[in-house]
Amino acid sequence: MNNGTKIRTVLGILTTINTVLAVTDITQFGNETLTFWYKILSVVVNALVVGINTYYNNDYTPEAAIGTGITRQLKLEKEMEYIGDRFYTEEPYDDSVDDEFVVEDNEGGEVDE
Repeated sequence: MNNGTKIRTVLGILTTINTVLAVTDITQFGNETLTFWYKILSVVVNALVVGINTYYNNDYTPEAAIGTGITRQLKLEKEMEYIGDRFYTEEPYDDSVDDEFVVEDNEGGEVDE
């Protein structure tokens, strides 16, 4: 996860908490005008953060769509039951296949061939 993703995640969490607080009675400042502008500012900031997070986390360009496709393929190839061509990973190692080909010496130890 890069720094931009970390920052956007923290901003998203904080603005969501702030918006929840803004619509409750917890953040009443005893001044109707101040409370009103706080709520307006909270909604505007929330909309900005949601807009930024949406822009950076969706495929709005052909290059971004390719990147998402590669990421999805990598995740699929990590699954043990994956069937298909492997473009980015090697076939997972299966212990049961190689066990029958182990050569042992007379004392029960394995021999390097």
